[in-house]
Amino acid sequence: MNPIITNVMLGTLALFLSMYVWEYTAIRRNLEFSPSVALTSMATYAVRFWEACGKIVAWVSSFLTLFDFDDLLKAAEQLWKPIWDTLTSWTYFFIGYVSEMNLYDHSYLITMGSIMIVSLLCYIAYYFGLYQYLEPFKQYIPDFSVSDDQSPYYSDCVDTAKSTRGKRNN
Repeated sequence: MNPIITNVMLGTLALFLSMYVWEYTAIRRNLEFSPSVALTSMATYAVRFWEACGKIVAWVSSFLTLFDFDDLLKAAEQLWKPIWDTLTSWTYFFIGYVSEMNLYDHSYLITMGSIMIVSLLCYIAYYFGLYQYLEPFKQYIPDFSVSDDQSPYYSDCVDTAKSTRGKRNN
């Protein structure tokens, strides 16, 4: 252990033991001054000090009471609700789709028809080259393809396959 820490611990222990012996002697001999009197006075001042610090911090922090939070929260809600509704409005597509689909006896036919319509639109976009208009957005779409330079394991697999071609494991 660090000698400084050892000395501090021993000094604290010696101080506590000497104060304990003094307090014990003061109780036995009915002395008016003892360590507990000084410690009680010190504790009273410490409590008053920290209470004053707390009051000062609370007073400084009270700047928020200058605002009427009911109106601030109401204003924030009135601004945020339409923005949130607009951002999440696309989810109502599925609610409308499912509610309409449930009106039919054979709801799976609605799903099959939707797949056919989406497939037809994709074919038309491909046939007329409309996908070229998506080129500026391609940078935001992750590329999941694997090539020689992207995967460190690809060339190892190819080399292993070439070296073991036609050989049997015995």
